[in-house]
Amino acid sequence: MRALPLRVVALVVGVLAVATASAAQTDDHVRFAADAEKARGHLLVSEQLYGLGQARTAALHAAHPVQELGNRLLGPVRRVDAARADRLRDTLKEPGKSIELKVPPARYAEIAAGVGTALDQAVALVVGAEAGATPAFRARVVAALIEAVAEEYDESFKNGRITQLVEYQDAYGFFRRAQTLYVALPPASRTADAELQSLSKAFPSPRDPPSPPLTFKAVKDLTSRIATSLRK
Repeated sequence: MRALPLRVVALVVGVLAVATASAAQTDDHVRFAADAEKARGHLLVSEQLYGLGQARTAALHAAHPVQELGNRLLGPVRRVDAARADRLRDTLKEPGKSIELKVPPARYAEIAAGVGTALDQAVALVVGAEAGATPAFRARVVAALIEAVAEEYDESFKNGRITQLVEYQDAYGFFRRAQTLYVALPPASRTADAELQSLSKAFPSPRDPPSPPLTFKAVKDLTSRIATSLRK
């Protein structure tokens, strides 16, 4: 077999390197967009609990986007626009401050919506509006978010019951965001309707898990099937 000319080898290596880098960048962008959606999930459950009069638990969830996701959200934004990252950091703190001020629930909902808009803008900045709008990218974000539902549920479930309500509430918030994003996908991309409907039975409300709850095995099976289907 004749050896390939060096220039051909160099070209092939270069193409493979570019493809690998592009794939890695896409994976990073999916993770970033999924983290932004996790932040929105935390705020969703915080808003619902605040409306139910559970200000203390609502404040706990309002802090999660800063405490658990802050570096993962701010770092990518800062690499593109440092000033925008500073503004996003301040915006992420607004829900917690508003709970301390005991704002009315309707006002808190407005503040949470404003944070959601800021997160959407951050994703557009980091990922690119055009790339982030493709059905394939959006489906992968939903898949990543659904997998996070299983992770949080695993932490909440023990000995056949929900023992860690805060972790269950995290899973609830992530699921509700994933559900919203899923129904916004084009029909051809919505390939897990039945599984998503079954999974919804695990999350009727942030305050009252079903009794008995779905087992972790059942939730894990459903989330795995949904994620696999969305990545096809």
